Amino acid sequence: MASLLAAFLIELACFFSTSRRGLWTPARLMASAIVPYLLFSIPSGQFRVESLALLAVLCGGAVWWLAVWKHPVAEFVYLAFIGAAYIGGWHKRVYTSPVEGLELSALGQLLWFRLALNAFLLHRDTSHLSFGFLPRAADWRTGAAAYALSMPVLALAAYLIGAGQFRAVNGIAWKAPLLFLGLLLVVSVFEEFLFRGVVLERLKKLWGVPAALVISSLAFGAVHLWYAHKFPNWKVVALASVAGLFYGGVYLRTASIRAAMVTHALVATTWKTLLE
Repeated sequence: MASLLAAFLIELACFFSTSRRGLWTPARLMASAIVPYLLFSIPSGQFRVESLALLAVLCGGAVWWLAVWKHPVAEFVYLAFIGAAYIGGWHKRVYTSPVEGLELSALGQLLWFRLALNAFLLHRDTSHLSFGFLPRAADWRTGAAAYALSMPVLALAAYLIGAGQFRAVNGIAWKAPLLFLGLLLVVSVFEEFLFRGVVLERLKKLWGVPAALVISSLAFGAVHLWYAHKFPNWKVVALASVAGLFYGGVYLRTASIRAAMVTHALVATTWKTLLE
């Protein structure tokens, strides 16, 4: 447990230092990917050479892909690689647990998220994104307003397609603030950066705003095809695609992924608290 706690704290520190310009280089990112694994796996008896090799190969690709391949199409292929590896569950095969029922894949998830974020921050111009973990006052206002507008639409869509059922909230409501923080500071940072800050922004330059908004929202919905281990989860794909229109609209209005992060985290918290 001590080795697990140390690895987790290191991974968290690395994740939340993603936005620090000049701190990370490709070599440092590779070192930061391997050290937590060794720190945890050796004392716990979970070290495997094949797991270390898989970790090194995948993380090497995540770190250096955009540095080597400069063509704009590389970004879309890179995102496909990031998504395929994540859906394939590489982190579950690398971070195996010595205790039955103890899930450790969050270590790999945090690692994968920050490597993808850093790859774009290092090798592409992201000055337009207003990237950061903490929303500003204006981001909170705009994000909350978009949330209020989106909920009637999403609720109606969920009702029409029969997606989700209301449940008693007394057993989970107390978790909502912690759930919101986790979604805001980890999941929505990663997803809004990639789908709005990268995909929507790049497609906007190719095909204009309307097409970019629709296509990026459909792409965002598509990654939920495996949601809750139910494949294919078309109902959640449909809802996520509709939600993506609102997240994209917030980003386009504010030129800030932080405002979109607020809307995203509020919607996801509502869904997970009331409907699942």
